Amino acid sequence: MKKIFVLLLGALFVFSFAASAFAIHAEIPAETQAVVAKGGTQITLGGQIRTRGWFESNINDLQDDGPAGDDHRAIFETRVDLHVHAQIDPNTEAMIWIRDSKVNGDDDQTWGVNGNWADRGGNYLNGGQALGTDETDLALIEAWVQHKFTAIPVGVKVGHMPLALGNGLFYSHTKNGEDGVVVFASPADNLETAFVYAKFSEGNAFANDDASVYVLLANYNMSKDVGISGDVTYLDDQSVADGLHFWNFGLRGRAGVAGVELRGDVEIQTGAADSALANGDDLDFSGWAALAGVDFNLAPLKLTLEAAYGSGDDDANDSDQEEFVTVLDNTTHYTFEYDYRVATASTFGGMGKKITGLANTFYVKAGAAMDLTSAISAKLDVFYLRANETDSFTYDEDEIGWEIDPTITFKLAKGLKYWVDGGYLFAGDFYKNFTGGESPDDAYSIRNGLQINF
Repeated sequence: MKKIFVLLLGALFVFSFAASAFAIHAEIPAETQAVVAKGGTQITLGGQIRTRGWFESNINDLQDDGPAGDDHRAIFETRVDLHVHAQIDPNTEAMIWIRDSKVNGDDDQTWGVNGNWADRGGNYLNGGQALGTDETDLALIEAWVQHKFTAIPVGVKVGHMPLALGNGLFYSHTKNGEDGVVVFASPADNLETAFVYAKFSEGNAFANDDASVYVLLANYNMSKDVGISGDVTYLDDQSVADGLHFWNFGLRGRAGVAGVELRGDVEIQTGAADSALANGDDLDFSGWAALAGVDFNLAPLKLTLEAAYGSGDDDANDSDQEEFVTVLDNTTHYTFEYDYRVATASTFGGMGKKITGLANTFYVKAGAAMDLTSAISAKLDVFYLRANETDSFTYDEDEIGWEIDPTITFKLAKGLKYWVDGGYLFAGDFYKNFTGGESPDDAYSIRNGLQINF
């Protein structure tokens, strides 16, 4: 096994890896007028105000007769972003991105959250906020400095930044960012390489209980239509048992010709959590995932066919953890309902979790996207979903179901859009595992939003 991974690691270095995914930040519109600050520094201010309304049904237990608050959830929420980009000189820049977020654990500020009027003897006197709490909770989404050296083709980026690998099957933290260091280089034409260090958790600053990730990656483009990329990731978490030593190897390719674009992604995992089992044995990892897709660009129509597979664990009682392990943030990764709003087929660390990506999941997707007019666009994705292993569940059912995810977007003015999106999961018998054997009811979400970027 070690020889296989040594050969794979060597192949990744010979062929390539991908650095562009680690340079994610707000694109500054070409027509934006920057402010000249001290020393000629170009300062660009920007931001976003987003207000969304939600209506959801059955997302917690997939039962129409569930507990109060489960069957129907309806809220409005607002998120505010402000960012400053500083171009000090052609080789040095910095970004600060601040978000009004995380009110009472929510990602956004929910309208009227925890409104309390009885304690003051009047009606709604605290403005929709709980007594003794701040109205906002500011979060740093980005705060980084980047410099490219002139003598050598090397650069460094340090601070808090969005990070992701490839198609985001294994690792994607682009919503709220990560603390880290990226050293990147272009040693040859069309070749980008990088080393990434990121801190997942600090724990006690005086104890050896940190969780850190180390990545080597590269991207090689043979042409604008053909390229390969890959990465080697090592996750070291000293807070798990006697230490978690986890590896993920990713290899990807893309090719395009005459309006047809092909893409593929393979992720292989190994490593162990030392002395993690009740009998003191190690928990050994051997998960994997794969994705294949094709896009047909028939302007103004784009059609997509895609299939993806993430391994599951076929024996909950042995020392092998064969489920594909993911490190993902709280946002939509491929389906709106399954993966984002309801319990998934993942069993690693406990059943019933959300935001687990391809863990123990197979899907086939057919999608269509089209610009109906210069101001109106529409998108529709249809998924078939199945659990790959059901050994850890009470009922031996693997049919997750079918899902339909529609989106329609209206461009109202420059930088201003209104959209309606959501998802409807025709729940299969797999969800009997969460309903005590009862036939599950469908789950759905409807969301609409108004957003301005400036």
